[in-house]
Parts: sequence; C-alpha cells; structure tokens
Amino acid sequence: MKMFPNPTPNALFVDGEVALAVSGQGTRVVNRIARQSLTLLSPGLDEYNQRLSRPPGVNEKLLFISDSRLVRECFEDTAACQPFEPLPTDALAKIVLRLYGPDTTAQALPENVNSINFAELKQVLVGSLAQAGEGNGAETETPLISHSPEEVTALIQQADWIVFAMQDLNTDRYAASDALKLFLAQGLSGLYNKKNLIVFALNSPYYLDTTEISKLTAYFALYSKTTPYLETAVRALYGEAAPQGAAPVSVDGVSYNLVHVLSPDPARDFEVTVEEVSPANASSPVTARAQAGPILDYNGHPVPDGTPVEFDVTYLSGQKVSVPLTHTVEGMAEVEFALPEAGTVEIIARSGEVVSQRPQQFTVAAAASATPTLAPTNTPSVNTPTATIAPSVPPTLTPTPSPTPALVAAPTPPPALPPSSGNSATPSPKSVTAGDFLASLGIIFLSFVAGIALWRRPYRRRSRRARLALVIFIGGMAAYLLYGIGWLRPDLWLWEQPSLALQRATLLTLVFLFGAVGAVGEKLTMNN
Repeated sequence: MKMFPNPTPNALFVDGEVALAVSGQGTRVVNRIARQSLTLLSPGLDEYNQRLSRPPGVNEKLLFISDSRLVRECFEDTAACQPFEPLPTDALAKIVLRLYGPDTTAQALPENVNSINFAELKQVLVGSLAQAGEGNGAETETPLISHSPEEVTALIQQADWIVFAMQDLNTDRYAASDALKLFLAQGLSGLYNKKNLIVFALNSPYYLDTTEISKLTAYFALYSKTTPYLETAVRALYGEAAPQGAAPVSVDGVSYNLVHVLSPDPARDFEVTVEEVSPANASSPVTARAQAGPILDYNGHPVPDGTPVEFDVTYLSGQKVSVPLTHTVEGMAEVEFALPEAGTVEIIARSGEVVSQRPQQFTVAAAASATPTLAPTNTPSVNTPTATIAPSVPPTLTPTPSPTPALVAAPTPPPALPPSSGNSATPSPKSVTAGDFLASLGIIFLSFVAGIALWRRPYRRRSRRARLALVIFIGGMAAYLLYGIGWLRPDLWLWEQPSLALQRATLLTLVFLFGAVGAVGEKLTMNN
C-alpha cells in the first residue's frame, strides 16, 4: 500500500516490451552482491588460509550433498502445479564442471564430481524417511532418491572433499532437513575423518552449534540458493572468491553477537574536527559546529545510524561547555554548540567504549575594541601641512644612486641560474603513456597470433592456448614495466638524445622480444 496507495491496473501491470528490454541488465549487479555477501563464519581468516591452502586437485573426488526439496506453487490443482526442486541435487556439480571442467580450466573431471541430497544421506543414517507435513496442507513429497544406501556410503568414503549446501532446519515440512546435524552428531569419524568438510548455509546460518561447527573445515554463509550465489560458493571453493561479508544475524555457534559486533570498535580510532565557526574571525561569543567520525564497528563498517555520541568541550581553564547528545548518520556525528567566552577549548568525542585519541583544540579570540582605531584617523589633518616640507627632501635623494649599483649587481645571479637548469633538462627521457600501453597490448596480441599460426597443431586445445597467451602477456608486460621504471633503456644507452619515435620503437621491440622469448620457452616446456 505504500508503493501503490491507489492501485489501478495500469499502475500494477508492467509493459511486456519494457520488461523484455530491461531483463538481464542487473546480472552484473547481482553477481557483485553475491560475492560481497560471502561470509566466513568459522574459522578465522588466517586459520582458514592455513587449512585450505589450495583448491581441490584434478584427481581428488568431490561430493556435493544438497538440501534439495520438492515444492509446489499451488495445491488446488496438483496436475497443473507439479513439484520441482528450487535447489537441484546436482546444481553445484554442474557449476563446477561448467567453470572448471575439461572445456575450461580442466581442474575438475566429471568422473570425480558426484552429488547426493539430504534425503539420500538421512536414509543411510536412520533408514527410510517418514512423510513430512501430513495434514497441514504443506508439501509432502520427498526428494528423488537415486542412490542406494550402499552407493551413498561408498561415495562418502571415497570423497576427498564433502561440500554441504544447507537450507533452514524444518523437519515438520522437510523431514531430511536435519541430515547434516545427524551426520555430525553420530560420530561417524571413519566416514569423514581426514576429509575437507565444507558447509555453505544458503539460508539462516544459526542452525549448527559450536560442537558441530568444530568438526568442519570451513563454515560459510551465503543467504540465498539462486545461481549467482551458488557460483560464488563454487568460486570460493576454488579460491577465486574471497569472503568479505559479515553475518546480519547473531550466530551463537561461533560466538557472533550482532549487538556487540555493530557497536563501536575501541581499536579503530576516529577524528574530531571543527567544521564551521561563526563569526568567521572567531571572536567571542562564537557558535561552532564539530564533526566526529567515521566511527567503525568490529567489522570495519560504519556503525548503524542512531548510535549515540557525546562531545566533551572544555576550556583549558577547566570550565565545561554544555553540549547536547547527538547520534550518527552513516558513521558520522555532528553537533553545534556556543562558546561565550574567549580562550582555548579542547574538544573530545566518545561513543560507547571508544574515545577520540587526538583532541581538537580551538581558540576563541577576545572581542576587539573599536575606539583605539579611530584615534589615529584624526592625526592626518595635522600632518597634511607637514607634507609641504617634502620638497626640502630632494637634496637627500641624491644619495639614492648608491642603491642603484646594488640593483645592477643583483640581477647578475639570476642569469647564471637559467643556463645550468636548462642544460640539465635537455636529455629528459620519455615516460610511458596510455598510448604506449595500448600499443604494447597490440604487440602482445600480434605475438600470440603469430605463435598460434606457427604452432597450430600443439595448441589446438583451449587450455594450451590460454597458457600460451598468459606467458606472452607476462613477458610483454615485464618488458613494459622494466622500460617504464627506467631499468631497461637501450635507447638511452646507445644515443644521447633519442627521438620520441625511436624511444617508442625501442619499447615495442622489447615487448615483442620478451613475449617471443616467453612463447619459445613455453613451447620447449610443452615438448619436454
């Protein structure tokens, strides 16, 4: 009702042509949001980098266990509303093969990537599943079971990496939703000992307790099961997506208290500045406006709007100034206060346990008196007659030629300086520009095309072509950087004042030679 206070058909319906024109334009934004939401809940980042120092190997076996569920969009007409899986059992496995399979980077082989669902895992743990949601109008279908208990047990035992895609815990509607908790609680150390256990929470992340989380290699939160978020999970598994999010809820299992985390962090300092003073000459009485911030929380983000901030304004003589309590907006706090007396004041701000470490000092000047300035203005009337004595001064002006020789001698140093500075600036070497960078990229591309043309048969596969292109690019960029910083300048070594065309030709030749050397080295390595 807030969006459409007076709903009409024209306001509610969207033009089909407009919808088709704008559909898909937000893909990049959604992908960026998905990557920013990736949150590492456990362990800490340093320990995580030690535990998972490399992605899964090409010969290692991956097993994805997904909380796949059958849902319906309606229950009145079951024939028209067929059940479907919002999170398919093999969704993560397909993304792995699409991003890292034989047709791309060849980091994963189809025979080493397998998938099962929570229903198949729970069938191994407790036997056949009871129907869920009977009598309450909820969905009663169980996900498709395509593996026998023996096959599931074998897949778990053979896997080097076990990755769980977990949704919320709701056994009343989805009987298999607690399969992960049962798996971790039954002490099946023989099944998952010495394996990498990774969990991605695709819904709320607070369903696992501390004991269960301690058995995991890593515990991530993604908050959604749509394709961009699943792709982010796979990229995180292969080390291409770094966790940069923070949990929006409290997670007791990792001692993450949202109220505490969003409070100001005492380890993060903030500044206090005086933004505006009235009057401009700062003479008493003065009205000043001070600003404090940015004030950051334990996640390094600005504290929530409305966080209270106290300003302490005190004269060095000890007199305190009354300042009202203020609150933050986007991590910043501002307050306006009056300084009735002259003197130096010290301004400090505090929020929670955080106190600004560098007090801001401000001096209020005393109000100036206007009477002394009027007294000298009457004296010119007396001095005006004395100005007639000025004609008697010309005789005293005759000594002034003595300064003129000094003026003639003074210009002599300046002419001596320009020649020396001019001579030192003549052999200035050319610095690289954006045009040089683009030209270097063109030479690198031509080198790659030449390599493919010369060695067409060995470089039929995409992965080998990509490797050749990478080697040529690294060689060309190395030459560009060495030339740009001045470490490799044959043009200056051979000629005293090379022309700009000669310097650019030297740069492009170096880029081509370095790229060619890299390509030849790559070819020899492949032959060996």
